[in-house]
Amino acid sequence: MTGLARPRGLTGDVPPAHDHAAAPTPPGRTDRRHPGCSGAAWPRGCASPYRPQVSGALHGEAVALRLGNASASSAHFAVHSGAGAPPSSVDVLGEAVVSVPVRDSYRLAVQGPDRFRFELSGSRTGEAAGVDVQARHTEHGLALELRNDGPQDITLRLRSVGHPGHEEQVRVAAGGAQPLAWPTHRGWYDVEITTPQDTTYRCRVTGRSDDARATG
Repeated sequence: MTGLARPRGLTGDVPPAHDHAAAPTPPGRTDRRHPGCSGAAWPRGCASPYRPQVSGALHGEAVALRLGNASASSAHFAVHSGAGAPPSSVDVLGEAVVSVPVRDSYRLAVQGPDRFRFELSGSRTGEAAGVDVQARHTEHGLALELRNDGPQDITLRLRSVGHPGHEEQVRVAAGGAQPLAWPTHRGWYDVEITTPQDTTYRCRVTGRSDDARATG
């Protein structure tokens, strides 16, 4: 881990709203291609050099974003944390933690290489303030770990967005964690996590796990 970082320009305001399905891949370093691969998406059978992973957990008056990159190449992330504010750039090789100060209500987004995107919204006083969704790539697909550092049990609803439908409901005990394997479609995943106990909370993770090509 590279330690705690706080890039300039971060605020706790709501970032510009846009749906990932319609969002273009940012120009520059976030649009890298593996040698021999071309096109808007990675061709089937062509592995990406990146393994972007992002999760976010609320700690007091800030959200700690863990930016991970399990590859031999440095990955570029753009952190959106305020309406109208320019994104902050973070290059990651291994793991970095970015602390983002937030108000009571917050909405954050992180864009990474190969159309990876992480979105997180919620409230510091909401029932889901202690929820932390961690996702990582495995040879079998996408592995999720649902953590609940809050004082009460919480029910999380997960659903696929933009891919063949898949939904699950998981109850996570207070102070507990629940592992969950999530299916991919030709390596692609787009999962949204909400809870009926806190309508302010929403987490969405979109990207591709090249190790999971056999599942789609």
